[in-house]
Amino acid sequence: MGSKFLLIGRLYDILEGLTAWSGMLLPLGLYLLWLGLYVHGRSRPMLLPGHTDRWVLFLGLSGFFLAGPPTWILYGFLPGGMHVYWVAYGLYCLLLLLYAALLAAREARSLVIYNVDPAAFLGVLQQVLHTSDVAYYTVPGRIIFDDGITQLEIEGSQRMQTVKLTWTGQDSPHRTEIEEYLKARLNECKGRRPEVGLLLSLAGMALLVLAILGLVWAYT
Repeated sequence: MGSKFLLIGRLYDILEGLTAWSGMLLPLGLYLLWLGLYVHGRSRPMLLPGHTDRWVLFLGLSGFFLAGPPTWILYGFLPGGMHVYWVAYGLYCLLLLLYAALLAAREARSLVIYNVDPAAFLGVLQQVLHTSDVAYYTVPGRIIFDDGITQLEIEGSQRMQTVKLTWTGQDSPHRTEIEEYLKARLNECKGRRPEVGLLLSLAGMALLVLAILGLVWAYT
C-alpha cells in the first residue's frame, strides 16, 4: 500500500512538472511566433511605442515568471497550508505586475522599429529631420537638438533588424512632428523579410510543440 501511494505521489510530481514547463513554454512560443510571422513577416517596418513593446515582452515571458523558477521560493509557504501559499502567490503576482508597469513606464519616451535595416534607417531618419526643418547635430549613436538639452539616442541591431529610439532630456516640441514624419516615411519603405523572421518562427513552433506534447503526456 505504501509503495502504491509513493507511486501516485511520484506521478503527481511528474504531472505538476510537465504542466509547469508547458505553462512556461506556451507564452514564449506564441511571442516568438508573433515576432517571426507577424512582425518580421511584414512587407514594411513595424513601429511600437516602447512601453507597448515592454508589455508584449512581459506577456511572452509571463509563463516563466508565473510558473517557473522565480515561483519556487513560494514553496516555503506550503507548510502553512494552501491558503497561505495562495496569498503569498497573489502578493508575488501583484509585485510582479507593479515591476512590469515600472519597466514599461521607463520606456514611455522610446520607439521601437522592427523589420528594418539599421543602416538604411539612418538615411530615412536624416530625410525626416531635413523635412521637419529642425536644428540638430549628430554624434555617434545620438542626435542632439536645439540647445543640447533634448537628445535622441539610437540603438540598432543588424542581426535582429530592429532600431530603438529613446528621447532624453527635456521633451522637445519637435518630437511629435518628427515621429509622425518617421511613421509616414517608413510606411513607404519595404521590409527585408529577414532570415531572423524564419528563425524566430521555427523557434516559436518548436516551443509550442514541446508545450503541447507536455500537456498531452501529462493528461492522457
